[in-house]
Amino acid sequence: VFAATATDPEGALGLVEWQMGSALVRMQDRMGSFEEIVRSRRLIDIVIEQLGLDADVTTPEERDLLYVKVRSQIRAKRTGTSFEIDASAETAQEAADLARAVREEFIEIALETDAKKAAAAVLFIDGQVTNFSHQAEIARQKSGKFMRAMTEKGELSEPELMQRIQ
Repeated sequence: VFAATATDPEGALGLVEWQMGSALVRMQDRMGSFEEIVRSRRLIDIVIEQLGLDADVTTPEERDLLYVKVRSQIRAKRTGTSFEIDASAETAQEAADLARAVREEFIEIALETDAKKAAAAVLFIDGQVTNFSHQAEIARQKSGKFMRAMTEKGELSEPELMQRIQ
């Protein structure tokens, strides 16, 4: 049995992507714990498909057993502001591939989650701006009606009214 760890900031991901991954780990309080995500059914099922580990799987029961097996081969932990993903497999290459695939999929899921939250925030803000614009238009129309009513009654001339408003 071999083990591999996906932690090398100078390795396959490169320093910039590694730092991005580290920043994503710091977001974990907004999306669940890092370990839970790394060992989640969603992430592991995607990794199984990416690596072709399900080539011989024909039933849902076999798929469940494969999920349990792959999940047991993955360990995840935070180290400061970075993260480590350890994987074990029958060969060193398989362990490295598994650790790398889990790391990359974690980053994808974290980015997707953050993008959804950002999109929801934009929609909320857009709705608020539309609402405030509508309220401002109603207020403008009411003030116009008030100004016309005051000048039509002869109570104030338009210049006097404008002076009082300011």
